[in-house]
Amino acid sequence: MDVILDTCAFLFLCLDDPKLSAKAKQVIIDPSNRCLLSIASVWEIAIKTNAGKLEIDQPFDDFVPYHLTAYDLELIPIEIEHLSRVATFQQEHRDPFDRLIIAQGLVLSMPIVTKDSVFEGFGVKVIW
Repeated sequence: MDVILDTCAFLFLCLDDPKLSAKAKQVIIDPSNRCLLSIASVWEIAIKTNAGKLEIDQPFDDFVPYHLTAYDLELIPIEIEHLSRVATFQQEHRDPFDRLIIAQGLVLSMPIVTKDSVFEGFGVKVIW
């Protein structure tokens, strides 16, 4: 199964945070699953660490590449098709990073590993 991790799921995984559900962790560590991370999540982490709203245990330049490799995650680039999908959303979700991740899940037909139940309102399958 191919899945996309949202930013919180990625951070919970990397920081060994118990907020990551057992089901989500099992999906992520299952070697038969292909796990992807949106470049939007990397962008969000960069912004939040720079603003002092997020503390990570390594410098940003080391943190993301280390964890991508450690958990065998692939990056999803931002494509015009993803942005076009965002432009069609009627539902409210104030977080622009989440809106892009939702659009990527829909365009790529992949479930999203997230604790945010709002994602389901956009028609994307949620794993948590």
